[in-house]
Amino acid sequence: MNIFRETLTANLEEIVKINSYNTTILNVGPADIFVNFDETATVESLLIPPNMGRTFNFSDRLIKNVHVISDKETLVQIDGMR
Repeated sequence: MNIFRETLTANLEEIVKINSYNTTILNVGPADIFVNFDETATVESLLIPPNMGRTFNFSDRLIKNVHVISDKETLVQIDGMR
């Protein structure tokens, strides 16, 4: 399992190498985060509000990188499981 937990810098995209079919992304808060898989994240990407999380299962696609960005400083955790 790959685990990434870090405070994001506002308006700076973080690229997390994950190499996983199953990924859980937790937004520990306090700002919205936007995520994309293997492509640049923008404020038009998938939204995960503060204090929420989502699990993604890609049975037919290996995700190499999770791209995440926020317009404010916020804590995020990304867990990848093969």
